[in-house]
Amino acid sequence: MVQDATKEGFFVIEAIFDQTLDEVIPAAAIECLPLSTQRVTEWEIENDLGRFFTELHNVRLGALLSDGTYAVGRGKDLVPEIFQREHDQAIQLRKQFDKEINDRPESIELAESKLGRALKYVAAWNVVSAAVQEESAFTSLPHVLEGSADLECVLHLLTTHFYKQASLILRAFLEGQIVDLALARDEKAFLSWKAGTYKVPSIRGRKGLLAEAVLRGELSIEFKSEIESLYDQLNSFVHGAERTLIHSGVFIGRYSGHAFRLDKFLALTDQLSDVTDVCLQLMRIKTVVWSRALKDKTDKCESCRDTTLVSVAEFEFGNREFVLKRCQSCGHKSTLRKDTSTRVYVVHKAFRTGPFSKRVSGNFMKPCAEPESR
Repeated sequence: MVQDATKEGFFVIEAIFDQTLDEVIPAAAIECLPLSTQRVTEWEIENDLGRFFTELHNVRLGALLSDGTYAVGRGKDLVPEIFQREHDQAIQLRKQFDKEINDRPESIELAESKLGRALKYVAAWNVVSAAVQEESAFTSLPHVLEGSADLECVLHLLTTHFYKQASLILRAFLEGQIVDLALARDEKAFLSWKAGTYKVPSIRGRKGLLAEAVLRGELSIEFKSEIESLYDQLNSFVHGAERTLIHSGVFIGRYSGHAFRLDKFLALTDQLSDVTDVCLQLMRIKTVVWSRALKDKTDKCESCRDTTLVSVAEFEFGNREFVLKRCQSCGHKSTLRKDTSTRVYVVHKAFRTGPFSKRVSGNFMKPCAEPESR
């Protein structure tokens, strides 16, 4: 049964967005990496992080409005707001280190700049993760969400001087993104992983996950070597090398207990930056895999990847007909154009706090003829 022309369920629809025709993570954004060392207080939108955000959001957006108007724009118009939000969060995080850093005037510049770089990478991951979720451009949603949780955990451990433990989480973060790439194309392995029966193969080696990704053309040999080197460094924390312990220094009379350690603080901020840099590149590769292997499979649930979507309702909006489907496995809902079966994203007036709702209310969306391919 066709529902009210401006409602989906009980919520008034404000606009319906198409998936972008562009790359979800443009190559131009990745080319802004690596990010530079810089005090948080010196961040400017004209610097590398601002350029990264601008290139990331320089994608075409198309939305159908309630009066049947099709509006287009580019997401980069939202960058000043996004940059300000991430900068404010970084300043708040920086304040948690005031005492430790300010008590060491001889090292303030080094500590400030390295922490600033690490927080740039956290901000970059936050915004990339949001962009990927907006487009449902993930091969495994739990891996995207877990990556964000991992970084949040690392920052908490950094502020409380659990340096070794933070490095262990960084290793898990890196490994999780590598495994996600391996599962992206292998449907059987993904189903096994969901069921809890998947045994993670070796990361390195001739038959490891990284070598297989090279053979598939997803990684260059140089990038594979970079990941392996970083993974080796993190493994020393797993195996408990004395220098990695937060209680190191006992044997040479330099034991200071569980406390702020400048050398470990600097090393961990470098690790956080390097690992996140690699994971951002892996995220782009995964979105390319998604666009080629999963994007057009609208019979699959975008959340759990099961082919258990069933139609539960039809509705009209902007003089177009849409179908609402629900996954029988996980309960996730998807909305598709009835005439083309292409996936779209609905923004409700009741939920005007997300990125899509801001795009609707932004003055950069201009009326335009709806693309014929839609």
